[in-house]
Order: sequence, then C-alpha cells, then structure tokens
Amino acid sequence: VSGRFALDAAVTGTVAAPAASGRLTVTNGSYENFATGAVLDDLRLDIVGDRDRLAIREFSARERGCRRCCARFKT
Repeated sequence: VSGRFALDAAVTGTVAAPAASGRLTVTNGSYENFATGAVLDDLRLDIVGDRDRLAIREFSARERGCRRCCARFKT
C-alpha cells in the first residue's frame, strides 16, 4: 500500500482501561496484491475509530487497466 496517509489519534483513560479514538485517511493510494496480480489505483480510504469500534466512512479505488472497473462506498 502506498499513498498519502493522515492519522489523527488520541488515547485517554487509564493504563488498565485505555480508550483510543481517531481517524485514518489514505488518499492518492495504490495497492498491489502480488499473489493475485490485482492492482488498485486512485485509492481513497477514511476510517474512524471510537474506543472499541472502527467505521469505514469512505472507500474507493479503480482497478488498473480497466476503464469501467471501480468500487465506491461512502456513508
């Protein structure tokens, strides 16, 4: 995976009961699976975490070499 990564995270609580939250955003990304040969370009990913939950807010990518092959998901 390559691209531009932005992470904003915080950990609160105690050592015995930590509570993590934050957001990870990937833009202008690229992913290559060497086992299957799949290559995704124009990858965008936005994940938000709150304590014990992760939510994918947005995911989109295009398969390299395929004009009409793409995936999009946004909440």
